[in-house]
Amino acid sequence: MNRDTVLWGALLLPPVIWFLSMETNFALAPWACAFGWKFAMFVVSGISFALNAGLALAAWSQWKSLGQNWPGDEGGAIPRAGIMAILGMMIAGMACLVTLAQAVPEIMMGACQ
Repeated sequence: MNRDTVLWGALLLPPVIWFLSMETNFALAPWACAFGWKFAMFVVSGISFALNAGLALAAWSQWKSLGQNWPGDEGGAIPRAGIMAILGMMIAGMACLVTLAQAVPEIMMGACQ
C-alpha cells in the first residue's frame, strides 16, 4: 500500500470502526440478554480494538519512516504526511480508548442490565 492510502485510512477508519462496533454491540444486546451469553459482544469489542490499534501502529510506522520529525511551517508532501501520521496516531489511539471505555459495562454488568 502506498503512504497516502495508509495515512487516509488511519485518519478516517477509526471513527467508522468504533461506530460499527458500538452499533453491533447495541444490536447484539437483546440476543446476549436472551441467551445470557455476552461472548459475542466481547469479540466485537476486541476486533474493534485490534483494528484501531493496527491503524495506530500503521500511522506510527509511517511517521517513523518520515524521520520522526514534528512538522514545522514548511509546505510540501513530507510535512503533510507527517501531520497526517501524527493525527492518525491520535485518532486511532482515541478510538482504542473509547472502545475500551465502552467495553467496561460489558465486563461489569450482566447481559440484561
